[in-house]
Amino acid sequence: MSTLLNEVKATAISLSRVPGFVVTTVFTLALTLGVLLAAFSLNHLLIFKALPYPDAERLILMKQEIQQGDRVYKNSQFFVAQKLMYQKQKSLTSMALVYRNRSVLASHVEKPLTEISYISPEYLDILATPILMGRAFNQQEQVDSYNPSAMISEQLWRQRFASDSNILGQSMTLGNKQFRIVGVISKSFIEPNLFNDEEQSQVWLPWDFHAQEEDSWNNAYTSTGAIGKLLPNSSQAQASEEFNQLIDPMFQQNGRIGKDKHQALVANFQNLQVAIIGDNKYIGLLVLLGAGVLLLIACANIVNLFFSRAAQRQRALVIQATLGAKLKHLFFSIWLESFLLCSASMIIGLVIAGWSIKLLRNTAGSVLPRLSELSLDWAAVVFAGLLTIVLSLIFATITLKLINYKQLISQLQSSGKGTGAQVNAKVRNLLVTSQICLATLLLIVTSLIMNNVLSVLSQPLGFEDKGLYSVRLDIGDAYPEQADRMQLSRDLMSELQKIEGVKQVSRAINPPIRRGNSSTSISDGAGNGLGQFPFTTIDTQYFDTVGLKLLSGRGFTAQEVRNDEDPVILSQAAAKKIAGDKDIVGTVIYSGGGSAFKVVGVVEDVYNPFTHQKVQGSMMYFGFSASKTNFIIRMQAGKVLEKMTLLNLIDEKFADLKVWRFTSVSDIYSDLVYHKKLTLWLSMTLAIFALLLAAVGIYGVISYNSQMRRYELGIRMALGAKSRHILTDFIKESFTPIILGFVLSLLLAAVLYGWAQQHINQWLSIDWLLTSGCILVLITIALAACYFPARKIIATDPIQALRNE
Repeated sequence: MSTLLNEVKATAISLSRVPGFVVTTVFTLALTLGVLLAAFSLNHLLIFKALPYPDAERLILMKQEIQQGDRVYKNSQFFVAQKLMYQKQKSLTSMALVYRNRSVLASHVEKPLTEISYISPEYLDILATPILMGRAFNQQEQVDSYNPSAMISEQLWRQRFASDSNILGQSMTLGNKQFRIVGVISKSFIEPNLFNDEEQSQVWLPWDFHAQEEDSWNNAYTSTGAIGKLLPNSSQAQASEEFNQLIDPMFQQNGRIGKDKHQALVANFQNLQVAIIGDNKYIGLLVLLGAGVLLLIACANIVNLFFSRAAQRQRALVIQATLGAKLKHLFFSIWLESFLLCSASMIIGLVIAGWSIKLLRNTAGSVLPRLSELSLDWAAVVFAGLLTIVLSLIFATITLKLINYKQLISQLQSSGKGTGAQVNAKVRNLLVTSQICLATLLLIVTSLIMNNVLSVLSQPLGFEDKGLYSVRLDIGDAYPEQADRMQLSRDLMSELQKIEGVKQVSRAINPPIRRGNSSTSISDGAGNGLGQFPFTTIDTQYFDTVGLKLLSGRGFTAQEVRNDEDPVILSQAAAKKIAGDKDIVGTVIYSGGGSAFKVVGVVEDVYNPFTHQKVQGSMMYFGFSASKTNFIIRMQAGKVLEKMTLLNLIDEKFADLKVWRFTSVSDIYSDLVYHKKLTLWLSMTLAIFALLLAAVGIYGVISYNSQMRRYELGIRMALGAKSRHILTDFIKESFTPIILGFVLSLLLAAVLYGWAQQHINQWLSIDWLLTSGCILVLITIALAACYFPARKIIATDPIQALRNE
């Protein structure tokens, strides 16, 4: 043990004499290991780590799908089918219904829009939901009991109820209904992401209060599902078969959607973990692949640095070999040094990984599921330990393999001259070529991704989003008559127009950009399909309020809006898709239901980042009913509409209304491009890492090359060769493998680009300016790597070079 400690101490002292080598090695390896460990933790979570619920492997997400020939509709969830399965199933130990919606917390002064889950009591039992205060739902809240109880999240309790310790038993008003708070769910509860949205429930209510049509086979919903726990001797296939035998005959008898025939309602059940993760596991694998490529580049860099280090230690190696040291002794000496460096790198890498995971949770929580559970667990630590040992063995083995043991013994007589034989020129050139090729290829790929993201972020919306707001008011059941609703809508517009700073107000069912859309199929008079088109409904002032220009035809008239007549206005992209370059104004088109609509105008396109790739700016505008209470508000330049201003107006003038939605279009845009901005940030980080690793690696290889040629350069200087000529020749010779690396990387990039165009993203495009800039940066790094090491040798006394000192 004392011998080993002495070896470690001696190695540490030896390393302390080369701080540049140590810092460069540890920095390079720690950076890439940190990224790799974070990527490993992400994949371990997404692919292998069980969900944090009891018997997670037996949990399934129960959804339905409609099959009609080759067509499959997966978002059609019928409450009646869910409830029948809930009441009559026999293959599950328990089953829980869940439906997601929003409502206004009317009892709070700010009246915030609150995320609600309507559940059956089994939901809380299946997920072992931790309760901070009070109780969970029980038989008192079972289906069809209609007990107005409520559970709230710890976050809502602290933010909206000021952590009131007497909260239990108090009433809260959601929409127009009152509920009694019976429990507070702990913040440690990890809610399963069943509907691929970004929101977390803040209130849980009994299933009975979802207010949707529960007994009809003609109404389907998306934000609903059911969780089931299989019996120990039951399978997912058995549960699916039971559903199909129980539900489909009733659907055949009662459920026909529109005019479609020959439909079947079948089970689309999945393991809960598979359903939650979905295709996101492939994102994790791509991140791991990118981290792996970075590690390969880093490993090549480290090997290069070890070669350079071996050149510096040649006298010590010669003495050890001459004194009888065997290969295994030399290997242990090199490995110990490698192990100490890898261990230090891994410790720092764990810190970097922890920081990266925290950053990932904060920035990408809405992009990937289960990120709230992401951490550096024992699996990551074990993986880090094994990787430390493996990498240190790889570095030591490769370094020793490229050292000629017999030549080490003969070098004592030659004073170390001719060290270039230690690693021959072909190997050195191969190292340089591979380094350039990998780094350039990585930079080209990241530049492609960045170019795509920047093209989205730089795309004009087609209107000014600043100062534009979307408001939706909930009237409940207060105005049952059409005439009363129309008068209310007019009164609201009048009052909204009086708010200080308001420039213009119009009515529209949705803001001009949003997540998702409503669409319908369109055909011509002969029944020929023209495609699927998104649509929205607007009033006569909408285009002026938003800031869109009519390109041809006219807008809606007040008479058309008031009587819900059937004109339609098309965006420029939709008009071109339907009629090409022909004038479409006056043409009659038909919806999927057979209704006829006359095109009266063509308006400018709107760029919606969420749907543009699919619809390319196509949009249809229908007349908006004058009885609706959805508004678009344009503020004067520099003016801001505060939510409290709107709430005070509604409370004062329209106390029976609730503000269902209030948001600025700028905030909507920021939300829509958030993922793109995150991708840009990650791509830039990857590009910076690649540049740093390339700089270190190229410099390391060429520095080693210059060390190997010290004796040769010393002879040339002693014979009177000019420094300028020596330096020029050295750069020319060193640049041959560099150019080869660039050529290989461009060839590989072309192959990958062609494959990607066919199989991944047809929209992928190359920004030659950005790509050329990346290559120019690498050429500059390569020139610097050639110049400075050689210049350092040339600037020394030729006698020192001849002595190889």
